[in-house]
Amino acid sequence: KLQNKSGDYIANVQNLLNRIGDNSNNISNRDDIYIIPGKTHKGTIPVINDCNSFMTELGYNLGESGVSDEYSFDLAEYLYAIFAGGMCPLLIGYSARSVADAISYTISGESATVLMMQLGFSDYSKLISTVDNSIGKVISIEGAVENISESVYIPLIKNSTDKFLIFSMESISRMEILPDFILNYILPIDLDLIIDYKKPDELYYSKTDKSIFNTNIGQDQCRRIFNDLGRLDEFITLSNACKLRLSKIIGIIDNIGVNRGMYSALLFTLNGLCTSHESRERLKNFINIQTFNPQTLRKIMVKLEDELINA
Repeated sequence: KLQNKSGDYIANVQNLLNRIGDNSNNISNRDDIYIIPGKTHKGTIPVINDCNSFMTELGYNLGESGVSDEYSFDLAEYLYAIFAGGMCPLLIGYSARSVADAISYTISGESATVLMMQLGFSDYSKLISTVDNSIGKVISIEGAVENISESVYIPLIKNSTDKFLIFSMESISRMEILPDFILNYILPIDLDLIIDYKKPDELYYSKTDKSIFNTNIGQDQCRRIFNDLGRLDEFITLSNACKLRLSKIIGIIDNIGVNRGMYSALLFTLNGLCTSHESRERLKNFINIQTFNPQTLRKIMVKLEDELINA
């Protein structure tokens, strides 16, 4: 898929490198943790006090960062629910840093603080203290999931923090090497599936009141979604803990009023966990028994058919 648009791909990679270069003089090295501080916006920054405004602004920023306009606001809803549900997104694809910046600009009015660790890094206490002492509110941790032991970054996720944590990795195929319990804490999002190969534009700056992420769903609603996710057991390995947390995220989106939480989970996360043609066919059958409206069904089936062709 990427090869057919290599010219746009190279142009966007160069654009990304240029953006990284803007911060090159600020890169610091704390032994084996490399830090790129967030780039602060000067001037008045508006404050977001409700979830709908947050998702609207985030959807705009995601579109400007390269996500297809057809999916940018759907992804904004999903990311809101992930943070509100107490989990962390795992952004997968070459555009992960641009998308992390789009999230950070919406939450804190600055680009994300980037942490990179050397292969084999093992000091979880240093990682926790580095994050806690960071000035930035949004921390993008690159390469950790695929390059260091999960025993190093899982304590960070469990640690009570006021930071928004984002993880990233290069390819969805690397998910196969990770232990299943990782999905109890982070949810993968395959960005390459929805990227639009357009030049990133100027992003909207805002600061978001953290209280908008305080939300709950009813036990009956969570139980119903959990039982529905149980139908995936035959071809997707999800622990009960993962299904419970994913049920909450789906319920949060449904309660916003859009009633398409299952669509978001299927498109952005569960689709990427189907690694064989057979599992994708079974996922397609599962999608067909959902009560999606025609437009929503079309949007997810277009991407699933693309994956079936390339599986």
